[in-house]
Amino acid sequence: MSITITSPSVRDVVSGQFTVTFQVAATAPTQLSSYEAYVGRRLVRGSLLSCNSACTYPVSFTVDSATSTWPVLRTQSSNGQIDDGPQQIQVQAYGFGTWVAAGTSTVVVNNLRPTVALAAPTLPPTVTDGRALADKSVRLEVTPGTTAPGAVVTAVDAVSGPYTLTTIAPLQPGDPWIVEADTSQWPEGPANLDVSVLDSTGKRSNPAPHDLMVIHGFTLFGPALDTPVYDDATPPVDLSYGYGQYVVNTWPVLVETFVDGISANRQTFTQADQSTRPGVVTAVVPGVLAAGTHQMTFVVTDNRGMSEQLVRQVSVMTSASVSWLSGTNQVGVVGSPMRLTAQASTAYGSVLAWQLQNADTGEVLTMPSCSADPCPTTQTQTLTFTPRTAGVLHLRLQIMFGPVNRPARVLTTSVTVLPAPTDFTGDRQPDVLARDNAGRLLLFRGNGKGGWAAPGVVIGTGWQGFTSIVSNGDLNGDLTPDIMARGYAGQMWVYGTNGRGGWSGTGEPSALILPGYTVISGVGDFDGDGHTDVIARDTAGRLWLNSGSRSWRNPVQIGTGWQGFTSIFSTGDFDGDGHVDVLARISDGRLMLYRGNGKGGWAAAGKVIGTGWSIFTALAGIGDFDGDGHRDVLARTSDGRLLLYRGNGAGGWAGSGQAIGSGWQGFNAIIGVG
Repeated sequence: MSITITSPSVRDVVSGQFTVTFQVAATAPTQLSSYEAYVGRRLVRGSLLSCNSACTYPVSFTVDSATSTWPVLRTQSSNGQIDDGPQQIQVQAYGFGTWVAAGTSTVVVNNLRPTVALAAPTLPPTVTDGRALADKSVRLEVTPGTTAPGAVVTAVDAVSGPYTLTTIAPLQPGDPWIVEADTSQWPEGPANLDVSVLDSTGKRSNPAPHDLMVIHGFTLFGPALDTPVYDDATPPVDLSYGYGQYVVNTWPVLVETFVDGISANRQTFTQADQSTRPGVVTAVVPGVLAAGTHQMTFVVTDNRGMSEQLVRQVSVMTSASVSWLSGTNQVGVVGSPMRLTAQASTAYGSVLAWQLQNADTGEVLTMPSCSADPCPTTQTQTLTFTPRTAGVLHLRLQIMFGPVNRPARVLTTSVTVLPAPTDFTGDRQPDVLARDNAGRLLLFRGNGKGGWAAPGVVIGTGWQGFTSIVSNGDLNGDLTPDIMARGYAGQMWVYGTNGRGGWSGTGEPSALILPGYTVISGVGDFDGDGHTDVIARDTAGRLWLNSGSRSWRNPVQIGTGWQGFTSIFSTGDFDGDGHVDVLARISDGRLMLYRGNGKGGWAAAGKVIGTGWSIFTALAGIGDFDGDGHRDVLARTSDGRLLLYRGNGAGGWAGSGQAIGSGWQGFNAIIGVG
């Protein structure tokens, strides 16, 4: 009995599958039941039909050399697919309880796996001479080798990294496949790709490795500067640009801006700076660019020393011009209108509006606009405003121009604003009012040097009907000092002044009614709320503050035990701390200073600042009567002499009393104004 393998003979396997045909030649009846076949290291078992007489017994089975599955009735395989190259085929038959026949042959196996050829790839971002390449993708050209139709190119990573890989099919037959990898999300460092080809039969080529070194750079984009920049822009508009990083953290970055090759600004940005506008940094160009063409260079350097730059040409156009014609450096007065004149012109549309601001606070003082249609390209404008505070006022003028309101060049200037006069005549020198026994009210104008500018003049009659007369600053808001006088029923009357030594009208009753008070005194703004106040002592010796901000309602008690004082008055800030103070004379002749705290109360207990003041029949605060910057006091003796006591600005005196008048015994009320 013998086994003969008739197919295949020695030959190549061209399809990945081949058929083995063998026959069992027997000269007598046989009882064969099965066979075993080895192809290389792979084993196949199958059943045989019994042959009961002499016969030739042909048997065939098919081997798939590229897979581990054998299409036979009963199969068993090992070690996967059959290796390429010459492989021995062994077949033996089983019968009569033993192996009774065997045969051998040889087949040359070529599994025809697809092959892959890689063209030179485009490198991912890497660093050359300090600058990052813009391309962030790697592209591999893949050419499948001999393979079955319908090949598909795939790419896998060798280290299971977070790689994103795609394949692009050829547009024309015969063109290479493209494997593209976006490396923007890859970590920096070595990366290994395995590229293989899978054909339609499921056969995969051996992997072709490709090693990359990924180094992330960054890109810059913008500014576009599609529209011209105007010479009044500070900084020039549209100079924001993007800064794009990849995965690697390269913060902080240094941003440097050059204008015409000269460094204009250096600024460091951290990752925290990106919270509001991710990926955007702004070039800050201080100052104003002159008209013409400028080269703007933006350089960004990250923490690894990698840098990138953008160069843009900026066209700067003259937008408009504006100039002062008059009114600059003038001196004004609080509450009085001030005027400045300016001229503006533009070649870009029309001058549409003007805006004059307080440069320190941003307050808009006036904003005239053009009412013509169309507005002229050149305009002259008088800007009128009324200052409300004294001091140096810094002004900022800006015009709006163009088809729409576009800010143009800014002008600045300063003006000096003097305080509103607090004296009776408006010459800023404290004055004195005195009432005689006939009820006439006389004005004595001070000369600002501790004396008089003119003899007393009568400015009113019939004032004998008032039990108290006080000067209390501006009560009606016209920025001139007013006089308050109490009638016999306690009604307080307000007499407005015209700032020129006369009256602005007749007296008007106020909401303040003070019957039964033994002393009434004007103290200016004692509680710091911006309104003038009045203090009054009742018969029980309690001292009350009547605040002008409360329209004289709800007086506040600020002291007790004041019944021992024979005179209570104020001359303003006597100790130089910025708060209104009160002076009071005790019956034994001591003069006390009570320092105000600026909040309607006291900063300290009373302090003796003089003795022997009982000789005076009248006391009055007069402000700065001698022009030395400190508050003074007037005192009248029983023989009619009027003395000036000059304050030293620290709560004391600059010298002894100086006689500035005589014959004042004929007056029953002396009031300082100023």
